[in-house]
Amino acid sequence: MVHLLKDSNPEILYQISQLYLLYKFESITNLLNLANSQLQLYESTNDQQMLNFAQQTFQSVIGLENGLLPSDVKSQPWWVSLNNRISEFKKVNNIQNNPKFKQDSQQKSSDVSSGKKIPVGKVSSSSKVPVVAKSTKVEKGNLKLSAGTKNAAKSSNKSGDKVVNSSKVIGKNSSKDLPAQKAEEVDKIIENTRLDNILEKKDISENNSIPSSKRALARYGLAKVHTYLVAHHNPELLHTSELQQNYLEKAVTYYKEVIDLDTHFLDAYIELANLLMKLKDEERALEVYISYPFQQDVNQDELYLHSEINRLLIKHKKFKHPKLLDSLIMEGKASGIKSLSNYVDALDAAGEYKILMKLYASVSGKSETDSDMVNFFKSKFWV
Repeated sequence: MVHLLKDSNPEILYQISQLYLLYKFESITNLLNLANSQLQLYESTNDQQMLNFAQQTFQSVIGLENGLLPSDVKSQPWWVSLNNRISEFKKVNNIQNNPKFKQDSQQKSSDVSSGKKIPVGKVSSSSKVPVVAKSTKVEKGNLKLSAGTKNAAKSSNKSGDKVVNSSKVIGKNSSKDLPAQKAEEVDKIIENTRLDNILEKKDISENNSIPSSKRALARYGLAKVHTYLVAHHNPELLHTSELQQNYLEKAVTYYKEVIDLDTHFLDAYIELANLLMKLKDEERALEVYISYPFQQDVNQDELYLHSEINRLLIKHKKFKHPKLLDSLIMEGKASGIKSLSNYVDALDAAGEYKILMKLYASVSGKSETDSDMVNFFKSKFWV
C-alpha cells in the first residue's frame, strides 16, 4: 500500500510535495506526491496549466520506471523558482564558495577499526577545501577520504599509523596555495556537490524493484488526466471529435493498465466503467464491473458494483447471466429485499420464478423447501 501525502488544502499539499522532491528528486513516491497535488490543485481551481503539469509529472514516474531521468519536471516554474531562490541564498550566505564537507561516519569508524591510514590533503587559505586523491568519492555533500594522495599531511607519529582527523587539519592555520592541478580537483568537487548534480544522481536502490501499487498509481493519475482533458471539449462532439476520441482511448488504456497492476483498485473499475458508459458502451462497462475480484463478504464499496451489475443485467434482460443471481443476493442481504422490488417485478414478468425463489430463500437465510418459503412462493404463484 502506497501512502501519499494528504491535506485538505491542495495549495499547501503542492508546496510540501515540492520540498519532498527537492530533498530527493529521483523518488517514485515524491514524484507521485507532486503529481497528485497538481491534479488536486487542478480539481479545485480548474487551472489547465496545472493539469498539464500533472500529466507531465505522472509521465515522468513511468519514465523513471524505465531508467529515464525525470528532467521534464525541472522545466516546471516551481522548480526553476525554488532553485533560483536557493542559488541566491547560497550566494548571499557565501555557501557555495565555502562548502563544508563532513567525513562519512561509517567509513571513518571502519577505517579506524581496521587500522587504515587516512591521510588528509593540504588546503588553501581561500577555499578551506581538502585536497583529496583521485579515489575520493562525493556522495550528496559527504566526502570520503582515501589513501593515495601525495600531498597528505604527515602524522606526528613516526611510524605513520596515526589516524588524522580532517576536522583538525582544515582550519585557520592553513595558508599555502594549492597547485593548479589540485585546484582543478577542488573545483570538480564543488561542482559535484551543487544541488542540481546531487539531485540528478540516480537512486538505484529504490528503482530496481518498483512495487506494482506505485506503478498503478502513476497510470491511474494519467487516466484521470485524460478523462479531464475530454471535459475541456464540447460533450456534444464526443463521437465526432478525433481529439476527444484520442483522449478517451488513452484514458481507457491507462485504466486497464491500472487494473492489470492492481486487481483490487476499486476506483479504477468504477471510473473506467463510467467512462465506457459515456461512450454509450454499456456492454463493456458491464464486463468491467463483473471482472472485479469480489470478496466473499461484501463491503460497502463492492456493493456499488453489485448494484450496477444488477441494473445493467436487468436493463438488457440478461436474466440467464450467471452473475445476476449472486449480485441480487449480495445486494438483497446488504440493503433488504424491498430494495430489489423493481428487479423482482421484471423477473416475475419474465417468468424467471426459479431465480426469484432462490433469491428470497437466500436473503431470508432459509432453504427453498422451508414451509414458510413454500407458502410464500405459492402465494406468488411461483410454484
